[in-house]
Amino acid sequence: MPLYVCTYHALGNGCDNSRTLTREALETRVLTGLRDRMMTPNMAAEAMRAQRSNFPRRGSK
Repeated sequence: MPLYVCTYHALGNGCDNSRTLTREALETRVLTGLRDRMMTPNMAAEAMRAQRSNFPRRGSK
């Protein structure tokens, strides 16, 4: 299982942050943050409005 760690710490370049994080934990944190902070009803509505304005409807040229 891959672990993420501070590159400077791993290379011995003076960082004392020895914390590690599994890929699964990182993905969970990122996806939870996106869901909780970015996918509010207002943000979803704005994304849909932007998508509709950027792409023509089917059948129109």
